Amino acid sequence: MTWWYLSFAGMHGFRGGCYVEALPEDLPVELMPTDPQDLPFLLAVRQANRLGISPGGQVRGCGPFSEDQLPPKQYRNRLLDKDTIMKELDGMKWPAGEEN
Repeated sequence: MTWWYLSFAGMHGFRGGCYVEALPEDLPVELMPTDPQDLPFLLAVRQANRLGISPGGQVRGCGPFSEDQLPPKQYRNRLLDKDTIMKELDGMKWPAGEEN
């Protein structure tokens, strides 16, 4: 299991971001990515959808993150708006994860 940061954008810009855990699951063949390295990102997106925190639009991901690189628990598994990310999480050290 790995943690990812997902960022959502639409026609009018940033729609929110979230830290979610890419939980293992058996996917139907038609949903399997062509590159197996993309699987954790896909699982993170599916988890955001399951949690009801995906606002739709285009999604980019950055990860994986280890536990010590994550924000406090109250900022995980929820949609974060721009103000929260910029003001409340501004002091975090943002590690450079692998971008998808």
